[in-house]
Amino acid sequence: MTLKNLQKVVLIIIPILVLISVIFILFHAQNYGSKPTASTSATCPTNVSIPLKHGIFIFNKNKCIWEPIKVRQYWTPEKDGIYLLVFMQEWCGACHVYEPTFSKYVLEHMNSKITYVAICLGKGWKPGDSVEKTFYRWGIKATPTTILVKVENGKTSRTSIFEGVMSYEKLDNFIKKFLESG
Repeated sequence: MTLKNLQKVVLIIIPILVLISVIFILFHAQNYGSKPTASTSATCPTNVSIPLKHGIFIFNKNKCIWEPIKVRQYWTPEKDGIYLLVFMQEWCGACHVYEPTFSKYVLEHMNSKITYVAICLGKGWKPGDSVEKTFYRWGIKATPTTILVKVENGKTSRTSIFEGVMSYEKLDNFIKKFLESG
């Protein structure tokens, strides 16, 4: 290889390597190195994720864990407030894609007044069990499905539903729009 050919190769390779490095740094910062917001608890680990197994789980903000809850028929909010529900299935590929986004949102907004609930249909499912009845009660036809619920005076006063995977920004806007509308 002549010196001129070597110079041409280097002039082509260096910009490509720089571009790849910039993309890697931006991707890494966006997905792994982002700083927690002011509302994130310093004591909560960043790897808390929804258990994608059969059950109904509520996020315990004090312990930073998803705790299984047992219900007789189907789950429905018992107290006044705002609830963010996510319906998933253990074998659903899209649910596995969405789970880290949803979990990141929960961890970064732990100090909000929202109660976070995950309902997952998975192995161990039996026809007529409480998870299946909860899916039916909320009219779930696809997963993942995210539902915002406002309960006033013990009754659901408003809901907003989104079927499918959302980016973090879309999830954040979905929730902000619901909260701003009353």
